[in-house]
Amino acid sequence: MKHILILASLLIGLAACQSQKEKEMAQRPPASTLVTEVATYDFKPGISEADALHYARSVNEFLRSNPGFVQRTCSRTANGKWIDVILWESMALAEAAAEKAAQTEVCLTFFGKMEEKTSTYLLAQEQFKISK
Repeated sequence: MKHILILASLLIGLAACQSQKEKEMAQRPPASTLVTEVATYDFKPGISEADALHYARSVNEFLRSNPGFVQRTCSRTANGKWIDVILWESMALAEAAAEKAAQTEVCLTFFGKMEEKTSTYLLAQEQFKISK
């Protein structure tokens, strides 16, 4: 019986330590360096859906050629707004790719087909991730 009480006390103590450790982990800065780039945009009037897809895909090789590129997802909402979500290994690599894009013909052509007034662009440091 004494052993059971000692074991129960140890388990309760471990649970309390684990709970405190989880609280401390939640307050720490993110361990991940992944950066998410999000761009939303509309294409200029008169650009067909087929041409829009062509322009959106035209920058894929440019993206793949950049150090730190992880993946790109390009989506379109029901009302025609386009959303690009691009993952990068670090903020420095994402920023370097953005600077390079501003001087690369294929990217400038793509950007030139967008409605500037409705476009948004964000770079964000990953804070956490969940998966199924």
